[in-house]
Amino acid sequence: MNFTAVFTSNLLGTNDLWGYGTNLAGSYGPWTTEPTWTWTVAGVPIPAQVTIAISPQSAPIQIDVDGTAYPMPQTFNWNAGETHTLAAPVSPPGSSGTEYQLENWSGGGAASHTITVPAYSVTYTATYATEFYLTTIVSPSGAGTITPPNWYGNQSQVPISASPVAGYLFAGFSGALSGTLSPQTVTMNGPETVTANFTQIVPTATGITPSSGSSIAGQPQSFTATFSDPSGAADILNAQVYVSSSLYAPALPACNVGYYEFDSNDVGLYLLSDPDSSGNTTLLGPIWQDTPTQTYSVSNSSCTIKKFSYTWSGNQITVNFTATFTLAFVGQKSLWAYATSEENAYGPWQLEGAWTVSQPGPPDLTITKSHRQFRLRPNRRHLHHHRRQYRGLSHQRRSHRH
Repeated sequence: MNFTAVFTSNLLGTNDLWGYGTNLAGSYGPWTTEPTWTWTVAGVPIPAQVTIAISPQSAPIQIDVDGTAYPMPQTFNWNAGETHTLAAPVSPPGSSGTEYQLENWSGGGAASHTITVPAYSVTYTATYATEFYLTTIVSPSGAGTITPPNWYGNQSQVPISASPVAGYLFAGFSGALSGTLSPQTVTMNGPETVTANFTQIVPTATGITPSSGSSIAGQPQSFTATFSDPSGAADILNAQVYVSSSLYAPALPACNVGYYEFDSNDVGLYLLSDPDSSGNTTLLGPIWQDTPTQTYSVSNSSCTIKKFSYTWSGNQITVNFTATFTLAFVGQKSLWAYATSEENAYGPWQLEGAWTVSQPGPPDLTITKSHRQFRLRPNRRHLHHHRRQYRGLSHQRRSHRH
């Protein structure tokens, strides 16, 4: 049997030849072939455009095609039936704070797989999920906590919380967030930075009573100093009152009184000693809180301190003490005060007022005549006048006797 066949592109390549026969009675045998019964159809190649792409298109990702890396997208003119290998990186880096994660290839397939070119144009797309890095910062370092930094998907809504440690207050967010509300939510449409800002709690002096006036050297003067701490009165470790003509001038005498809290039941008042030849000072005391009849005292060349008491109320401490200034301390002075917290946070010395220490005048002279008294003041003109009165009274008395 002779015949002519025109093969289509479906039979391109090597094909086996099979045959069987039927007799007039309708009987037929099986299909048979032999190893040498082959036929190769060498048709005309069918071109096909194959595009390799990524999503998102802006991602700076290269795809390996048959072992060579190409920027995307890339179009190849291949022939139908050819095979090629596509390999996409699983976690390629992006720009600073950006990374990508391979999700899938269109049409399926692993990160690296082989394709057979079809007889038509086709696009193979590697789709990536975009992730952005959230940087979180605590300022100053160690002052509090904030949601830890991490990678988040594009457009993720991330709650951010901030909390202070003891001795600090949360002052607000900066960067991608603002304000003092916590928590807040940041939208991750790119790399973001959020800073939690904290301020140190600083106890302050709130006043000295009396804040101005005068006293005579050698005579006791009572003072009341108040201090405040937002964390509560128990957070105040040390509070000081400084009386001198200049703040911490080593060459000048000073009356530096200090309240110290060792614990809630152990609080004492100290006086700073005079500096030695090297300029060093020591703490004199303590004076413990006692009854109004307290007699124990501490002294330096400027003052003597006694009768210490204190009270706590909410955020405030009130410190009461009696100071007797010495003759060596006569003159115009200023009153300063400051406080330190348990966390060793402190503000500047605050000028609270002015004080004058005066020299004592001559002693008063009291003269008694019968039921009448004359108090002679330390004014020479008045003293001379009273002395003349006294001589007159003495003369009358002598005349009456006669």
